[in-house]
Amino acid sequence: MDAQETAENNPKETRGRPGKTIRLTLELSLADAHAAHVLAGKRMKQLGEYVSLERIISEAVQAYSKPSNGESAG
Repeated sequence: MDAQETAENNPKETRGRPGKTIRLTLELSLADAHAAHVLAGKRMKQLGEYVSLERIISEAVQAYSKPSNGESAG
């Protein structure tokens, strides 16, 4: 959803193929949901603009999907 909003706001990103969107449903514990909202508040203070909960979760999924430097391949 954020990618669509961003594409509408920034005409340069509308060139080429549109980004792929995957619908994802999460079940978070109350503690995890609270932590995500706190993190969103911190990011809003850092960036000075609204940061959606979807963006926070998307960034967390991307960070966890990358292999850490300490992992050995093989």
